[in-house]
Amino acid sequence: MKAIVCAEHGDLHIFTFGTEWTTCVCGNVKVKWVDPDAGTVVVAARSKERVRLLCLNNRYLAAALLNKPDFTALRGLHDAATQAPGFIFDKEKANCWAVVTEVGRTSDVRWATVDEFKEAFGF
Repeated sequence: MKAIVCAEHGDLHIFTFGTEWTTCVCGNVKVKWVDPDAGTVVVAARSKERVRLLCLNNRYLAAALLNKPDFTALRGLHDAATQAPGFIFDKEKANCWAVVTEVGRTSDVRWATVDEFKEAFGF
């Protein structure tokens, strides 16, 4: 699961998005799926400095939400979620089921091109 975090105006806004441009509460960021099936996202922002990508490992999240795991089970879920070669969650990278990173640091989320930025903000 991906979410975009905008903290431009001192408040933290976490929002999900669809195939049309979705705007955060403060209006600084607009996001949309480029290809929902491939999981690729484009982000347009007036101010990029306080925009981050929140990545959550779906296997961990679904198991934790749909079950009532105790701490031992959560550790097992964490271990399974971090056996993810090629993904940011992997033991060789973040080694965590939840990762906050900058837009553009993963292959599936990128900053908007100039034309996409103009489309997003209506220029």
